[in-house]
Amino acid sequence: MDAIYGLLCDLLEANSPQALGPQGNNLPRIVYIIAETFLRNALPENSSCRPRLANLIRMIQGNPQVFQSCVGGLSGEQMGALQEALRAAQA
Repeated sequence: MDAIYGLLCDLLEANSPQALGPQGNNLPRIVYIIAETFLRNALPENSSCRPRLANLIRMIQGNPQVFQSCVGGLSGEQMGALQEALRAAQA
């Protein structure tokens, strides 16, 4: 799984237009996938991708309007998983 999530991180960190889509239209779906990844514990705790995914969420949080549009469709559980992952990545 690390290889797949590592590739996703590489593409997003490079602001790949193929991953982000036109005008970042894929961002809400990407945030959903990241939230589900943390909610379902799809990556082991020691995965190098966990902090990278958390950092990507932090980057998106840097633009509150975009962040709100991305998380607007998430469930409470998904939001909780994102918040917990952000806290864990800071520790």
